[in-house]
Amino acid sequence: MAKLPRRKCANKECRQWFHPIREGQIV
Repeated sequence: MAKLPRRKCANKECRQWFHPIREGQIV
């Protein structure tokens, strides 16, 4: 698993890294 960014990103890709469970998919 890649390291999570220090702050939340506005990009969808970054969002999935922060809370993949929310999207319904586990990365």
